[in-house]
Amino acid sequence: MGRCYSCPFQVGDHNEVVTKFEPELMRSAVRRENVRSNVHTPPRSKQLEDKARYASAHHKEPPADLTEPGKQLMRRLYDFDRPQGIPNRGATCYMNSALQGLIATDNFVVQSVRLTCDGKELALSNGFMHFVTTYSGARPDTGTIGDALAKGDKVFTLGNQYDAGLTLSAIFSRMRQDFAPLVRAGKLDPIATCFAFESVCSTTCNTCTAIKWNTQDNLNMLHLSLDDPHSPSAADCPCLQPEAGRRNRKFKIYEKMELYTIPCKKATKYVTSVTSALEFTFRPCRVVGYQCRTCGHVGDVTQELFLLTLPRYLVICLKRYQIGPDTRKDSRPMVNEAEIDLGGFVMGKDGEYKEGTYKYQLYAALVHSGDLSGGHYFAYIKWNDRWHRADDSNVTEANYERNVKGACASLLLYERISRQ
Repeated sequence: MGRCYSCPFQVGDHNEVVTKFEPELMRSAVRRENVRSNVHTPPRSKQLEDKARYASAHHKEPPADLTEPGKQLMRRLYDFDRPQGIPNRGATCYMNSALQGLIATDNFVVQSVRLTCDGKELALSNGFMHFVTTYSGARPDTGTIGDALAKGDKVFTLGNQYDAGLTLSAIFSRMRQDFAPLVRAGKLDPIATCFAFESVCSTTCNTCTAIKWNTQDNLNMLHLSLDDPHSPSAADCPCLQPEAGRRNRKFKIYEKMELYTIPCKKATKYVTSVTSALEFTFRPCRVVGYQCRTCGHVGDVTQELFLLTLPRYLVICLKRYQIGPDTRKDSRPMVNEAEIDLGGFVMGKDGEYKEGTYKYQLYAALVHSGDLSGGHYFAYIKWNDRWHRADDSNVTEANYERNVKGACASLLLYERISRQ
């Protein structure tokens, strides 16, 4: 029993109230719905015509190597002209937004269906498969995947507010564990083939010019800071040290330092777009107090980050949650560009820059409204070339220029559209 959004009566009493005070509306169920919503409903023939025209313009067939149940499931997903609303089970808006981003990642869903439709008993991947199945039936259910996440970490218990970025990271980690036996048997890992990439950091000693390379593989997210920590005025600031954040235990989720930033009050620059955040992250920076393993000298070194491989789908985590003496959320706006180019940040195996164009197109933006004491997550999803706002069960049309471009996004999902 709950309240109706359009009147002060209880949902269960709504029909009784309408029958008592507005008997003329009960003559036709269609007329009653039209009067309540005050929206004109087109004739049935016009609705079918519009649906057929839309289906022909966005017709899509699932891969031929899927099983027949998998093909039927994907066809049901392709038939939707917009994302489906996901009910909030109790402060689960963060999970709903993360799952909306994953369900919009077409190739990831296809590969997950290919692996899990064979009856394997896999905990979290089965939970995701249950979600995809119920989503395709227009009744999304996050209960199974939520319970599977809660078994591994109690922060996912119903009623707890959590972070969408950490949720997505936990889903990736747990699903990779589930898929490990299948990968050893020769199957493709959906996480690795869709989201994984490699990066390398070069550390050059300013005394002996020795270079040390540190490679990181199997990364699933690219974390970008909104403050410029590389400005010379901020190089020696003590608030850039990790210990400054670890001393603050007010919010437990911010102990995960890889997803958040420790702002420097001396920093004088602030990023205004995704491209400027990439430029700040990948440009050379000076690090003080570093002991070179070659010459043993303790002094300044120059560090620079490069990308060795690029994913098909790039997940960008914007570090809007700041740790320090005044723990807060950074809500300053920035431009979420519809297309970005990673051409200037890619290095080949030979240590040389790889020239070319590597364009990515935005297809999902996860937005957090509110502050650290409480808030709400929703997602902007590009579904069949049209933008929609998915706010738990409510899905409405959106516009890139008016809604998505300047949204205070925490996570951005891009799809690769060109190689050269």
